[in-house]
Amino acid sequence: MLEDIKQLPFNSDFRILGLFTIIELLITHKPIDTGDSITRQVSTKIPLLSRRFCKQLDYSQFFQGANESTIWKKLYAYRSSIAHGSQPDFIKDLSILKSSSKARDFLELFVKMLLRHSLKEPQLYTDLKEC
Repeated sequence: MLEDIKQLPFNSDFRILGLFTIIELLITHKPIDTGDSITRQVSTKIPLLSRRFCKQLDYSQFFQGANESTIWKKLYAYRSSIAHGSQPDFIKDLSILKSSSKARDFLELFVKMLLRHSLKEPQLYTDLKEC
């Protein structure tokens, strides 16, 4: 899937959707109720996983002044705005992301790290999909 995404134009919003598709495929399940949203799953499971990566991801290299969970909530809001056809607002609501290019660069790096880690601990990812 990652190789297929690379075939898309560099600035295409479909790249963002594709990167999130990989993330969701690896760590989420269909929400059972409103307290089990994809946003909640992403924002809570990713910090847990990223602490297990061989190399720590430096969020400050991409985003300033927010914790990891908040950044993921904003990234997912960005993904949702694309998926639902609205214009992402990097001046107000998504200001911590700075721009689409910063978010894309970060997501591409993160997905590569996530895929590498999923090969090292496949059972962990199987278990994460269940919770």
